[in-house]
Amino acid sequence: MKRSALGWGGLVFAAGLAIACSDLDRLRLQAQLGGVDSQIELARRYSEGRGVAQDEAEAFRWYLRAASSGSPDAALVVAGRYLDGVGVERDDAKAVEWFERSAEGENAEAQLRLGQAYLLGRGVERNPKRGVRWLQKAAAAGLPEAQQLLANLTRAAELAKLNPEERLAAQRAAAEQGDASAMLALAIAYRTGAGVALDVAEGNRWLERAAGQNNPEAVMFLGHSYLKGDGYPQDEARGVDLLRQAAEAGSAGAQHYLGDAYRKGTGGLPADPAQAAEWYRKAAEQGLVESQLALALLLTSGSDGLPRDIAQAERWYRAAAEQGNDVAQHNLGFLYLRGDGVTADPAQAVLWLRKAAEQGHVGAQTKLGLAYLAGMGVEKDPVEAWMWFELSRSGGDPDAGPLLASVEKKLDPAQKSEAESRAQQWRAKHAPGPAAAAR
Repeated sequence: MKRSALGWGGLVFAAGLAIACSDLDRLRLQAQLGGVDSQIELARRYSEGRGVAQDEAEAFRWYLRAASSGSPDAALVVAGRYLDGVGVERDDAKAVEWFERSAEGENAEAQLRLGQAYLLGRGVERNPKRGVRWLQKAAAAGLPEAQQLLANLTRAAELAKLNPEERLAAQRAAAEQGDASAMLALAIAYRTGAGVALDVAEGNRWLERAAGQNNPEAVMFLGHSYLKGDGYPQDEARGVDLLRQAAEAGSAGAQHYLGDAYRKGTGGLPADPAQAAEWYRKAAEQGLVESQLALALLLTSGSDGLPRDIAQAERWYRAAAEQGNDVAQHNLGFLYLRGDGVTADPAQAVLWLRKAAEQGHVGAQTKLGLAYLAGMGVEKDPVEAWMWFELSRSGGDPDAGPLLASVEKKLDPAQKSEAESRAQQWRAKHAPGPAAAAR
């Protein structure tokens, strides 16, 4: 008979201890001896404060031990905690690492999250092909969200190959055969006059057919229409009910609109920043940039029931900024410029302010001018400062005029000429093309 590594004495001691100890002590002993289920249960207790003082860091430690022992479910939790910064410093790259370990253990939820990470380039270099492969695994495991996302990606790729007339004909044929997504596409086309004569009544007919099949996006569109009185008599209560139905079914757009309703206290809902943040978070985790920004703004200001949380705000500003949102880029740069809740980093501030400024964000242009004037994160350059102040002044920032006049006094004629030339070149480079100007 093979002897335990504890030895007979150790086993007798452990058995006696298990009899004498409380349930929590026994659970802790089993977890320390390597029981994965016990490690996960102990982690849950620390997270929930059940029988012990709530301690998210200790919860994370036990989840990590279980994940390191090969539990795909624990690895999924560890990934989520790295993503949200719960009990551990936020680290998107480590989140992806643990999503991958969980996904390789055949956890379908992890396969979906990993696929989304590769599609969006969140915590890992963007790789749509790899993202689709993981979505296919999650879909094959029977995860409805992965199946729907994969179907949407496939349909979008196929439709993109067609010209507008062919695309409309294909959508009509699919809609006539009962495809709810095609019905919704037709509804939007008729309601907006995109590629077809404007016909709101016909658009509503297709919209209602799609919503009648419980298509979450169609239900969301119908709810928003009632909420705003767009194409239907305004009925905020009905609109909110439909939005909640769609949001609970996973529609990111509905989750965002429901967040808006709680933030503003519309549709018969009380103003509730915490509920608003919860719905924004659900949509933000699906990659909806508007929700990522809205959530970051709520967390930056804080309010009754929703504590200010700059670490989480920074995370969501960054997520939106990486998708190209100029407001998020400006706000992220400003956080780093001020050192508000994050370590001040002038170089990072300039990086994000420049991205926003290049998109025409006048506040970012003014702050970038100040950085060049003071040499914060860049070498001092009054000529470059003048250029950014001039662009922001002409864009409507009232703070830029006095700054422009002040720096102009420090320029000699050659520098002034160079500054004007740079501003002219920037405007020429960023002038809208004929198609944009016609819109």
